[in-house]
Amino acid sequence: MPRILLIALVAATGCQSIGERVLSPVTSRLDLANQQLAAGVRQVEIGNAKIDTLDAKLTETNQRVARIEKQLAETDERLKAMQGDLTTATKTVQHVDATATELAKTVQGMNGTLDSAHKRIEVMDGRLADANKKVDDVNKKLDTLLGIIMKIPDANPKKE
Repeated sequence: MPRILLIALVAATGCQSIGERVLSPVTSRLDLANQQLAAGVRQVEIGNAKIDTLDAKLTETNQRVARIEKQLAETDERLKAMQGDLTTATKTVQHVDATATELAKTVQGMNGTLDSAHKRIEVMDGRLADANKKVDDVNKKLDTLLGIIMKIPDANPKKE
């Protein structure tokens, strides 16, 4: 019984304040721990918000990279088409070069032939000049002969 009496006495004299005094350091430590936890949660929330912002920026960057990759693929296709055109043009130029080389050989051969023909023409021109000189000499002799014939009475030469 003395125990019950002690409890009743303690309860009547303010037991609650004794309990509060005993538990007060624990309560204040728990309050401090709760404050620190709340601050930690706020920091985590701020970190999560930053991560969300970073994720949105990374998503946007990935979309831009995808567009750039698409443009690069299109550019590659155009370059491949141009490379095919360039290959065709190169083959055409090579064919034209080969044709030009053959044409140059033909022109050189023709130049030799023309030089030879020119020399023959010069020889023939010289012979024609000699023949013209002889014709002129014969014409002079004929004119002289005609002059003599005209002096003969009753001689009528035919006029051509």
